[in-house]
Amino acid sequence: NRLDLTKACLAALEAAITDIPYEVILIDNASTDGTAEFMHSIAGPRCQVLFNAENLNFAGACNQGLTMARAPYTLLLNNDTEVTPGFLLPLLQVLQQEPDVGIVGSKLLYPDGTVQHAGVVLWHHNPGELLSFGHVYQGWPADAACVSRRRDLQVVSAACVLLPTELGLRCQGFDTRFRNSCEDIDLCLRMRVAGYRVVYEPASVVVHHESQTPGRTDADHDNLLHLFELWNGKVFSDDREIYQQ
Repeated sequence: NRLDLTKACLAALEAAITDIPYEVILIDNASTDGTAEFMHSIAGPRCQVLFNAENLNFAGACNQGLTMARAPYTLLLNNDTEVTPGFLLPLLQVLQQEPDVGIVGSKLLYPDGTVQHAGVVLWHHNPGELLSFGHVYQGWPADAACVSRRRDLQVVSAACVLLPTELGLRCQGFDTRFRNSCEDIDLCLRMRVAGYRVVYEPASVVVHHESQTPGRTDADHDNLLHLFELWNGKVFSDDREIYQQ
């Protein structure tokens, strides 16, 4: 659902990318608000569309899109985002110039211009407790030094990430046992285990309205339990204070 956001997302995408050839792949998770009709109207040679009879959630839909992609790189983009001019080239350059990078993410801003995401930080409160994660830069000024420095991280948000299509398929995309949370954490960690770097690129700026999907947080606890089962004892805690410097 949220056809209004999808239209705004696509309009921003068209305005922002003027010098790089690309195709759009739209996956609809059984929307009932006119989204399907709109997607039918814009389908064409540069816009593939797929309609699911049931909601396959973020992970399932992204995996479908990844298998449909014909380009060497795939940008995963939430429909509640609005990209800014010049956002794509910095991401593309990282992957083209540094083949050991598996996934690269953007600086995400709230509509008011403050930071929503500048990399995800992981930590354990105590040994054996659930792995926690957070956006420690949430609400910071967009030009703060610590959010304006490109760096390697364990995790970046998949609201807007670029990855090599073949590598995404080889890693089998997102784990569909996650429902609208934690699947990007798991994929980034699997990329690192496979020997690839995860990079945050602040020169790529995207506005993110965040958590606009109905029922977005309904499965949060189950997602955390699954993340714990997969990664307990296998990842290290980030030093939040260092990352905020």
